[in-house]
Amino acid sequence: RAMEGAPDDNSWIWRPAVEDHPQNHPHGILDSLVTCVRDTAATIVGKDNNLLSIVVERLESRPWLIFWRISLHLIRKTKDVPLEVISKRLTDRTLFDDSNRRHEYALLLEYFFKSLPEVQKKMILGWINDGPDIDKFMRTEEKFPGKKPTNEDFERYRKYWQRDRLSWFEDSLP
Repeated sequence: RAMEGAPDDNSWIWRPAVEDHPQNHPHGILDSLVTCVRDTAATIVGKDNNLLSIVVERLESRPWLIFWRISLHLIRKTKDVPLEVISKRLTDRTLFDDSNRRHEYALLLEYFFKSLPEVQKKMILGWINDGPDIDKFMRTEEKFPGKKPTNEDFERYRKYWQRDRLSWFEDSLP
């Protein structure tokens, strides 16, 4: 299960993508450590695919979000990952909703949505159909002085929110 209440390491700011990416901001030791952990995990699993579950479990047992992000990246990049490992993450509503792990979750969904059983595809499509949390939207909008959000504001936000999530796996949409 995705860790709730985990300390936010702000890695999504200083390392927007676990993979090498032009948007990443070199931050000396932190950036180097992420690359080292990512590459070491990939090397271990590359030598013995059966170690994937152990490596993923160890990464996900760490209290910082960057390790979860590395785990999602590793699952996506490893060949012949058991479907249950993939579906466990993709059907985790906490991961689906977490903006701090969105990049890696979205890439995993893009690669593996087609492989999911129908019931799991319907679950994810159902989350998207249900839309975002209206209470959270209203609380966020009300923080702006002089702005009282309307139902039209929420409906507009809901449509953009749905479009954005569907774009994660648009080539796999039924």
